Amino acid sequence: MNKNSLFLFVLSLTVIYGCQKEIEPKKQFIYKSNGDTVFQDILKSFVDSSRGILCLSFQHQIGSTPLTLNSPVTIGNFKYTFRQIRYWVSNVELLKADGSTYKVPDSYYLVENMERELYIGTVLTDTQYVPANRREVVTIPNIPVGSYTGIRFAIGVDSVPNSNFSLRKGELDIDKMAQVSSWVWKTSYIFLRTSGSLDSATKRYNFYFETGANTNYRTVTLNFGSNAYNALPGKTATVSIKVDLTSIFRDISLGALPHNQTLPGWSVSNYDSTYRTINAFNPDMMTKLANNYQTMFSLLNISN
Repeated sequence: MNKNSLFLFVLSLTVIYGCQKEIEPKKQFIYKSNGDTVFQDILKSFVDSSRGILCLSFQHQIGSTPLTLNSPVTIGNFKYTFRQIRYWVSNVELLKADGSTYKVPDSYYLVENMERELYIGTVLTDTQYVPANRREVVTIPNIPVGSYTGIRFAIGVDSVPNSNFSLRKGELDIDKMAQVSSWVWKTSYIFLRTSGSLDSATKRYNFYFETGANTNYRTVTLNFGSNAYNALPGKTATVSIKVDLTSIFRDISLGALPHNQTLPGWSVSNYDSTYRTINAFNPDMMTKLANNYQTMFSLLNISN
């Protein structure tokens, strides 16, 4: 490790230390691509001790039960099981009471909790396993000192970088995403992907959902109420956000979805009759899915 790499490594640890109790496992802040391991957003910004550090903790739940992959949770007449949840959180803004905002520069973060997945490429030599990964906490350094009353962020990638793959901002890198995690179509980043199964008393459906395209870019706004986030010099605070994954299925009948529509580069092949899919083959359902995941976020608490 050269001197510059060592400096950045130590610098990264100083930033993530305040969020360390939120991390499970510790590799959560590592971004892996093309076999390389690098610290993600921290590498591109020096830590200003006169500003604050914000941790966004996305707490995935099935109803009120914390998500454990491949562990079924029964709610009402249905049993939910998830194998993965992955989505882009982008264009983060912190809101103030006077109407002004702080826009986090180049804020594009891939949030995920996924098991190891087989990636089927277009030819046999492309076939590989995408490693399991869990990254549910995003660390944002250099927040201007002040009191913030809310947060706004998007799910997906906005139209400028989504229409020009040569642009690289934050964690966006179309080459690495496409080669390693099948995390892109030829016409759009994938905004959200989830898969698992949904059981009723009489039927089991496996689901595999993806959304993309500029029309499905969605913005989420959460108000902090009386418990403002106070950014203080050199101090770390955590905003915990509940992500209720059952919202994904609102007004979606799995039985009415197609079961054999797959796209090049999909990570699942050889579907049986129980699989139901949402992707670019059924754009109306992608839009419904996007409307649903816009509502799955709510504020849990703020730890200043």
